[in-house]
Amino acid sequence: MRVGDVQQEQRYDRLTGEWEPHQKQDRSVMIILGMNAFHADSSAALLKDGKLIAAAEEERFRRTKHWAGFPSQAIAYCLTLRI
Repeated sequence: MRVGDVQQEQRYDRLTGEWEPHQKQDRSVMIILGMNAFHADSSAALLKDGKLIAAAEEERFRRTKHWAGFPSQAIAYCLTLRI
């Protein structure tokens, strides 16, 4: 191996008894919970890998127009959905 060469990872195959090249798979997932809190129209939204999964305004649960505060019920709604 020369300087600057990248060493490829290998894995052992139990069936063939040989070492084979192994490529890493990036399986990382980014989940974001966004909140609009403590002023008019509090809300929450849930994103997974940049795609909108759920969004809700707190006034839908509290039945008060332009409700201001912490959107606890909107957050609970977003987190109870299966993603």
